[in-house]
Amino acid sequence: MSRRMRGVPAKTVVLTALAAAVCAAGLPEVVSALPGTDRPETEQAKTDQVVAAQAMTTAAKKARTSLDWGACDRPDMPVQDGVQCGTLRVPVDWDQPQSGTVDLRAYRFKAADPAKKKGTILNFPSGPGETGDLAFASLRQHLPEYDLIALDPRGVGQSGRLSCATEKILDIPYVPPTDGRKFAALQKNQRAFWPSCTTNPAGLKNHLDAYSNAKDAEALRKAMHLDRINVYGFSYGTLTAERYLGLYGEHVNGSVLEGVMNPAQSRRQFVTTAARGMESIFNRFRKWCAEDEACALHGKDVTAVFRKAHKTADAGRVPGSLLTTPWSSVAVTRYFELMAPRSFKDTADGLAKLAQGKTRCPATRRRARAAGCRRACPTRTRSSAPTTTCPSGTPNRPDATWRPPARRHRSWATPPTAATTRRSAWAAPSPPRAPASP
Repeated sequence: MSRRMRGVPAKTVVLTALAAAVCAAGLPEVVSALPGTDRPETEQAKTDQVVAAQAMTTAAKKARTSLDWGACDRPDMPVQDGVQCGTLRVPVDWDQPQSGTVDLRAYRFKAADPAKKKGTILNFPSGPGETGDLAFASLRQHLPEYDLIALDPRGVGQSGRLSCATEKILDIPYVPPTDGRKFAALQKNQRAFWPSCTTNPAGLKNHLDAYSNAKDAEALRKAMHLDRINVYGFSYGTLTAERYLGLYGEHVNGSVLEGVMNPAQSRRQFVTTAARGMESIFNRFRKWCAEDEACALHGKDVTAVFRKAHKTADAGRVPGSLLTTPWSSVAVTRYFELMAPRSFKDTADGLAKLAQGKTRCPATRRRARAAGCRRACPTRTRSSAPTTTCPSGTPNRPDATWRPPARRHRSWATPPTAATTRRSAWAAPSPPRAPASP
């Protein structure tokens, strides 16, 4: 990357990096100073602590202290049967209680058998952009003995949704350009993009960070009068979970974090780390194809086939789309990113078809949906080999109701600053810990 690109301001990054940056930014702790005083330092420090404590108390009072649960009203994406909804009112800015309040959508899914309830799981959704209840189906399938609770994060769903100008979003490329002139145009677009985004209330737009969402989650725990909870986070949700564990870990029995984000990484490190990981997978994929005859590209130059698929897609010779996005070189790369970690064989079959200008859908329903196809390709007859090229009438588009199945985990993740605890299952509620010695 050129020196000029290294100096690009934070506001000029692409949409996904912008969303991650806004949500990953931390807020300072509450500090109130009394200017113009000549009190001794120790007395001044005590006064500051009292003022800070009063500010936090005021913020807590701004939050709604109880929840009324009822049916969920979300016509654009109905919630699962049995899930209840409520409204949690919290300060827009936890450090400035007078900043006003915002109503957040809260979800509760009671344990299948209340008599056998083992505890409560607080879900931190992925994204940024997923609603709080999206993981409930898979969590309930494997952990029916737990109550599930969550919030729509700030700016998402029914929590002061963030809305931006569509035409400016469409102008943001998936891969930032390396050409100087095109990058300058992207900078101009990004400067105009963020001002087009709005929230309700307006001030919420500047407080969408992970720390604020973690404090909202603690307000939910208090409003539900829960002494101790368990925490689950996936992908981006692990960052908010890490912030919560760092602030309120004494209220957590245990946590399961999948696809953990490293909160110590900069945005540049986050992107380059992911790129290095995918490059490593590609090198393993090439080696597998060279050694295994099951690979559709066995005996061929895998890199050359990959580039041919790029050119074919950019020429508009591949029908259909990937996750509603028309096929292009970027979509082909995205296809590899989605499929390679799941199945090298399916990935090789797909790249071979894409290089020929054909849309490839895996034969199994799960892998088809993972690849962005609406359904698996049909077979001709029970005795014949399955066809692997989807008919032109089968559009590739995501199924909003599908999610990868949940898996049981044995690793309990905690923030990097805290000791790691390992347990074999979700912990049942335990007695409160004794206060630490001064």
